[in-house]
Amino acid sequence: PLMNVSGVTGMAYMFANADNLNNGGAFINDWDVSNCPNFLNMFNGAANLDFNLSGWTIDSVQTYSFNGFLTNSGLPTARYDELLVWLDSEVTRLSLVGGYAFTAGNSKYTIGSAAETARTNILANGWLLTDGGGV
Repeated sequence: PLMNVSGVTGMAYMFANADNLNNGGAFINDWDVSNCPNFLNMFNGAANLDFNLSGWTIDSVQTYSFNGFLTNSGLPTARYDELLVWLDSEVTRLSLVGGYAFTAGNSKYTIGSAAETARTNILANGWLLTDGGGV
């Protein structure tokens, strides 16, 4: 990774209202966020998002951690599909059941895809997941 964020314990509002976070999110994909419990509103209001978080492990996540994560923003459908599959794998790996929330803003998932299955699994684990629906 370009930055060592392994000791960061709060990323709230880190990229809020950022104008351009694209290029596949190469700068954040491999961040070690395993010690960070707080991603509140991290990308709230950010425009032109295009990133992949599949390199993240969220070992310290708490029920409120992803509230407002993508509020007033959204990922391209292909990236949101990737995000849902990643999140489902983390929910399963860490047994994160009940009371968690994930705000995906206007992001839309692909109906009939692995992302829709992942989304269904996340919701079945008691998560509150809000997004822009399926396409």
